[in-house]
Amino acid sequence: MLINTEPSLLRLLNHEADIPRLPTNLSDNTRDPYAGYSKEQLREESVHIRLIGPPGEQKHYSNLGYALLGVAIEEIEGEALEAVFSAWVE
Repeated sequence: MLINTEPSLLRLLNHEADIPRLPTNLSDNTRDPYAGYSKEQLREESVHIRLIGPPGEQKHYSNLGYALLGVAIEEIEGEALEAVFSAWVE
């Protein structure tokens, strides 16, 4: 039986992609380390992500994983995440 061990959108959603909790390129602002954090910084970070372990074996809460999921949804839907969510809840 072949088991898929790649990160996926479903694994990101379920915190099973083994993506680290936080990006390594956050600011030193202790009050709001995400202040000014851009999609470009997120894209740069995504190239250097080191997985915690094999995807799907354990759950690891990940703000970074959810940020990546948001960008993926925007790419798939072709519009801003806020607009996608607004359309989903109408």
